[in-house]
Amino acid sequence: FQAEDGIRNHCVTGVQTCALPIFESAEVDRLRRELEQHTQELQRIHAADAVLHDVQTKWSLGICLIHGIAGIRGPDGKFLQGEAAPEPLEYTGTGFLVSADGVVATNRHVVAPWEVSEALPTMPVSGFQPALMHFTATFPGRAPIDVPTNAIHMRGDAIDVAVFTLPKQAVEGLPVLPLHEGPMEDLPDQRAIVAGYPTGLRALLAKAPPEQIGRAHVWTPVTQ
Repeated sequence: FQAEDGIRNHCVTGVQTCALPIFESAEVDRLRRELEQHTQELQRIHAADAVLHDVQTKWSLGICLIHGIAGIRGPDGKFLQGEAAPEPLEYTGTGFLVSADGVVATNRHVVAPWEVSEALPTMPVSGFQPALMHFTATFPGRAPIDVPTNAIHMRGDAIDVAVFTLPKQAVEGLPVLPLHEGPMEDLPDQRAIVAGYPTGLRALLAKAPPEQIGRAHVWTPVTQ
């Protein structure tokens, strides 16, 4: 049974007395809005976790390790070697498969490292130019893919973007990373997930089992 006890926000139920708070309509609306905001935030966190899981288990398979070696090529098409020649520049980078036809997006400085590195000095003699001696792309769980220089394309301006094309059969079965077309403001979320190989071969060797490192071969550039 329930009986009023003379106080608006109190009642007697059975043998227990309880206080019943009275909320104004505005207060109820505020609590509902806060609840909705908390619900939306939980949904956003859940969606972000799902995206991160997809990146780790699916999209990362479409991200390749780039291994390049650059040197100075003479007018005869051969790379300079010997004590007087600059030491070849060896480096790593990251590429992203953006087309099932084998198009990989990367940075301009990855395909033309001499533009940002002082390791390859400008040669005063005409006809001597920096060039790639070796350039490969390796996707997780797959063998390295040689990339010919005529498959590499850079923009005409200085924007740090470039692409290269791999044989279509070489990327079969790999996930193609979706690209956004349009203003950045149209994206539902402005957060970013950084994926790639920022520390290159050193990080891979640090994580590799000792027996695999023992079987590794050192690549030696060949002039041809």
